[in-house]
Amino acid sequence: MKKKKIYPRQKPSYQALHAVVRTAGILQKAGNQFFRSYGLTQSQFNILMLLVHDFPEGCHQSSLSDHLLVNPADMTGLLKRMSKNGHVTRRVDPDDERAKIVMIAATGKNLFDQVEQRYYQEVENLMGFLTAKDSRGLVKMLQDMEEEVLSQNLVEK
Repeated sequence: MKKKKIYPRQKPSYQALHAVVRTAGILQKAGNQFFRSYGLTQSQFNILMLLVHDFPEGCHQSSLSDHLLVNPADMTGLLKRMSKNGHVTRRVDPDDERAKIVMIAATGKNLFDQVEQRYYQEVENLMGFLTAKDSRGLVKMLQDMEEEVLSQNLVEK
């Protein structure tokens, strides 16, 4: 009996990667739609969240890039737009003239306060079908995947 050929795209590893990428794309679209009604992008909201919860005294622009895995040049453009909209302020670090310190502005904090609880409700709408155990398992699998990909040095951290 002839053995059936399995094509690469039929392998479970490919199927898993395809499912992760497709689901990420769908979640990205859902997030874009949600934030658009507030005049924000997901990246802008994530910056506001970091500034409110992790860096209330402000932080270097490079720290935001590192946390969000955003190219520093892209972060500059993003923060320029946010500064123009009054959501953040940027100033030169007195200890390093090449570095910028980013802080949330009152307008950005007010907007974040309007959106935050609605955002968590939207997360529940999207992910609430998972049990707590399933959520923890999914997080663990995705963390393991991230660690494996990064350990192969195929992408920059």
